[in-house]
Amino acid sequence: MIRSFIFDIGNVLIPFDYNRALRRIASQCALPLETLSPEARTLANAYESGKIDRAEFLHKIRTHFHYNGNEAEFIAA
Repeated sequence: MIRSFIFDIGNVLIPFDYNRALRRIASQCALPLETLSPEARTLANAYESGKIDRAEFLHKIRTHFHYNGNEAEFIAA
């Protein structure tokens, strides 16, 4: 008997555009939008593959981008 299914939704079942989130936080970052994307992808890959946990991901990405908003606003974006 099958008791559960595990789905990898983001960019597997449903396309996910990280640039959309980056555009939402760009106004609160000290770095220009075009410099955010490559590092965001690297950190997102590390987080999604389990190499870093959620707290480390949030800390690193907010620090690297010099994000001025709060964590809740970042997560909402």
